[in-house]
Amino acid sequence: MAQDTYRNFKELQDKEPRNNYNIVEKRRNTSPVAIIAPHGGKIEYHTSLICKQIAKHDYSYYCFEGKRHNKNCELHITSTNFDEPKCLDLISSCNIVVAIHGCKNPQSDRNPQSELTYLGGKDDSLKTEIRSRLEESGFSVDECAKFSGSHKDNICNRGARKKGVQLEITRTLRNKLKECPDKLNRYTEAIRAAIRDEIGKNR
Repeated sequence: MAQDTYRNFKELQDKEPRNNYNIVEKRRNTSPVAIIAPHGGKIEYHTSLICKQIAKHDYSYYCFEGKRHNKNCELHITSTNFDEPKCLDLISSCNIVVAIHGCKNPQSDRNPQSELTYLGGKDDSLKTEIRSRLEESGFSVDECAKFSGSHKDNICNRGARKKGVQLEITRTLRNKLKECPDKLNRYTEAIRAAIRDEIGKNR
């Protein structure tokens, strides 16, 4: 991706009209889990939908959504610089943070699949659970250095335990999830099951 227009949220806030973006959050004070989409709306299409579907009525969620008529990519703040205050405040008390992102389809001959989820982040235990549950449900999962999500400042790693999970979902898969409610439910329920498994380990 090209270099971001804005280095942090303050720069974006100072330059962008408020109706160019939207911040949506729902706090479940009894839940240790936050699902976030820092590039939602028209920035990375359908990530807000997936985020809210994972959260349902159980988990807290947060979406930063692009609402411009065009060039919403200019509202993209890279995950290591994403510092919108409401998001930071929400995840600060959460032990489990899962960030939903969108990426382009892979181009290499090594992995030509288009319906793919790349897992990243520092929470290795939850990553293992999510991989297992998604694969059991028929979805392809991979990891790569580009989407490692391992930096300490990555937004997924800024929760209470300083480690989280990042899902980079290809455009083709996101489109399919949007078009097919049954597939969306199967995908998000797999992730919810993985989160429940992880919560159970830490009781």
